[in-house]
Amino acid sequence: MKVTRKHTSESESLQGWIAVNGRDLVAQYGKDKAKTLMDKRSGQGLCYDHEDFPNDELERFYYMKKPKEMNKKSSVTDSAKIEGAANLDGDMLRHLTDESEGVFRLGGLPEGHASSSAGQKALLEGLEGSVGAAPKKKAKKEEKSEVVEPKTMLEKASDLMHDILAESTTARKKSMALGAVNYAGELSAQLMKYAQSMEKHYKVLQRATANKVEDEDFLMKCFAKVEADRVWFKQAEARVTK
Repeated sequence: MKVTRKHTSESESLQGWIAVNGRDLVAQYGKDKAKTLMDKRSGQGLCYDHEDFPNDELERFYYMKKPKEMNKKSSVTDSAKIEGAANLDGDMLRHLTDESEGVFRLGGLPEGHASSSAGQKALLEGLEGSVGAAPKKKAKKEEKSEVVEPKTMLEKASDLMHDILAESTTARKKSMALGAVNYAGELSAQLMKYAQSMEKHYKVLQRATANKVEDEDFLMKCFAKVEADRVWFKQAEARVTK
């Protein structure tokens, strides 16, 4: 079973047709303008007769262009889906995908109800429209690339302190979680010992950065001790996650 959440944001431009009764056209535009519109639509095939009053031009329906709309839609959809697979023989597959009766046949275009095939074609062509291109971005001025200076030893020490604190906290959490697991007491104790060791490294580096100690040899030795302990922790993490 698959559960998904989908967030979409889209812009849409809407255009289309609406069928208007001849009497309503007269009421809206007056007799002369309505007559011009009705004759034009009849000549284009963009109309259809009223079922109860065929050949009555005032009861006939004439297609008129709808006002265009420009909308933006945002939506969040939650869905659950169960999928299955089955091996189908050739006959069953052809039956399911048959063009006229198959359950999974391809869809078709909606029928355009008009007085002629030319009118149906005009209806569909009237819905076509090119998608406007996004406005071009202005060319950015050339910016001089900044020279990245290498980090100082104190900056490296500060970065390492952040990692030490995070790993020490993780080790303590894992140690407490394993405390209630049978046969995991030794690993739990080792994780707690590792957390305490990392906290000592943290305090040493904390004092060095606070006093702005820039002795490269001293700091490199501190870094090496931390990395040696971290190698064990990575191996321990792998054992816990197995």
